[in-house]
Amino acid sequence: MSGDVLVSNGKIVSIKDVIDEPAELTLDVSGKFIVPGLIDVHVHLRDPGFP
Repeated sequence: MSGDVLVSNGKIVSIKDVIDEPAELTLDVSGKFIVPGLIDVHVHLRDPGFP
């Protein structure tokens, strides 16, 4: 998938093929993934105090 993502105040407000609005900052993320809210849930709880 390719297109434009408009972010305002840290939140995604629009995703379209082309966004024709002036931008304060433009990033080319071709070949990358945009994954909002991704967290790493893989943990090992072997430290003292954990079961």
